[in-house]
Amino acid sequence: MVGIGNWLNSPQQNIAQIQRAVQPDEQGRYLSGVAFFSYDQPIAGGGFERRRAFMDQLRGSVFAQPARAPQWPWVFAPSAGHLQGIATVDGQTAADAKVTIIHNGNWLRDIFASADGWYGAVDLPPGNYTVVITRADGRQNVINTVITPGVVTNI
Repeated sequence: MVGIGNWLNSPQQNIAQIQRAVQPDEQGRYLSGVAFFSYDQPIAGGGFERRRAFMDQLRGSVFAQPARAPQWPWVFAPSAGHLQGIATVDGQTAADAKVTIIHNGNWLRDIFASADGWYGAVDLPPGNYTVVITRADGRQNVINTVITPGVVTNI
């Protein structure tokens, strides 16, 4: 991804810059896209009508074809799952509580809930989990759940 200083340029200068940016390099590699540094003023001396005309001009030239979505392996063939929740003990939010994550009977990691009780863990192997929420006074809440690849499990 490359950024362009579009608010400094005329529509023609911007289109020429974008056309150069989206060309392959010597090894045939392409950038993943371009980003305009200013969405409010995408061209020099712009106003709503000039901005709208410029966007239409882009759609008819350098962005005439829809962008192809990348084939990220963690999206198309996920191997890990994720977990999030609000830490509670005895039905009350447990701010700053320790959250112990146990996978198939083995300790995996400890994390801590935020001041509002939220916690989250990413890239967890699939399987059966026990989540133990422990308040500062030692009281606990034990939750059993299953982590599935590509899914955020909410508990």
